[in-house]
Amino acid sequence: MKMNGVSELFGINVSFLSQQDKKSVENQSCPYTKKECSKMRKSYPQEKIGVCSVKYRSKDVVICPNRFLEDNTIFKDCVPLLSKTQIDDEIFVIPEVLLPEGQIDFILSLTNKKTIENFVGVEVQSVDTTGSVWDERQKLLIEHGLIKKTSPLVGKTYGLNWKMTVKTILVQMLHKCRIFEKLNKHLVLVIQKSLFNYMLENFNLTDINIDDKNGFIHLHIYDLVNENNSLKLTLFAKKRTNSATIERCILPSNNKKSDLSSIKKILESRVNKANTSFLL
Repeated sequence: MKMNGVSELFGINVSFLSQQDKKSVENQSCPYTKKECSKMRKSYPQEKIGVCSVKYRSKDVVICPNRFLEDNTIFKDCVPLLSKTQIDDEIFVIPEVLLPEGQIDFILSLTNKKTIENFVGVEVQSVDTTGSVWDERQKLLIEHGLIKKTSPLVGKTYGLNWKMTVKTILVQMLHKCRIFEKLNKHLVLVIQKSLFNYMLENFNLTDINIDDKNGFIHLHIYDLVNENNSLKLTLFAKKRTNSATIERCILPSNNKKSDLSSIKKILESRVNKANTSFLL
């Protein structure tokens, strides 16, 4: 499915992209990690893609997980889960922690005199893309006069892989949330509202709207809101659940269940297609 173009490039709202932003584009730096953009072109690794979010049906959809790191908002929203009690407690964000159950994107740790008193796991999930967003990026920069057109664009399109994104993160969460439950520790999944809405429509998420006050698994749902010529990461909702609910989520939604009649119709519609082989 054809997208509607780039929303943010190197943290800049492209609706307000100007010549003043040329240096930011040339530096290829990510404003959220304070480092060089980690999204590189496969054919030219020295060139960074820099696309943080794209337009999809008038919505701004995050396609880079680093986009969620704006102002450390997602971590600040997890602090209440740490039960800070002592005046000299300190809170650290530790990235990419490898556990036997898999790598955790971040561990928010509460320490006192360098001793770990408590911790919360934080997983971040953006929407995966198919194809390449590079042509849309180049077209945008050419239109704003930030680069010159040196060769014709090949016209490649890209899409959003909603289904695979959800399946991947739910399976990963199922493995990880069980260990956090055993430890009586909280695990938070950070996603965007548009992805959460897709999950509601296509997976068994009925129970997710019921706040399980005893659950150790949390969904923190954010969205991008226009504010002062930029897109601001804003908390939309918090949900609390358990591993049993996550396990049910992996199954397709009941309202999209296959039956014999629907399968027959699918097969009959394919019988006369060119890619159907006749054997007898």
